[in-house]
Amino acid sequence: MAERVINISPAEREALIRTVIAEAGGENPIGQIAVANVILNRVKSDRYPNTIEGVVSQDKQFSSYGNKLYNSDLNTADAQKVVQNVDMLLSGNWQGGDPTQGGTHFYSTKMMKDAPYWWEGESKKGSVQILSLIHISEPTRLLSIAYAGVGVKKK
Repeated sequence: MAERVINISPAEREALIRTVIAEAGGENPIGQIAVANVILNRVKSDRYPNTIEGVVSQDKQFSSYGNKLYNSDLNTADAQKVVQNVDMLLSGNWQGGDPTQGGTHFYSTKMMKDAPYWWEGESKKGSVQILSLIHISEPTRLLSIAYAGVGVKKK
């Protein structure tokens, strides 16, 4: 049974793909789908802009917006893997559900030495961790599942 189909414009699709490439291009498919879901979850939330372009270009949100990775060639083999994963999600053929469980925030432990300001004082027990990406659900930011390899490991 397919997940629901998500209809967006070609420009919105490209903004989503470019952001996933820039934020999680080196992650496994689950990590890439997780970043795409964070963006889509923000679009659905009344706390953020209601378009993908609005979400990814929002000040101090997605630091990769407009940078070299964001503007990279979409025809490379690595970029095409991301395109395939995002299209699988948008077409309803991704069977894994939302790995962030409604998350609207994440940060990469590969890219950031210290946790962002909004993480301070939060219990790490309240996060969903997917490889190097840590996703936080709103509004409580509570839930802990660590995905590694083929298994699920609770911390």
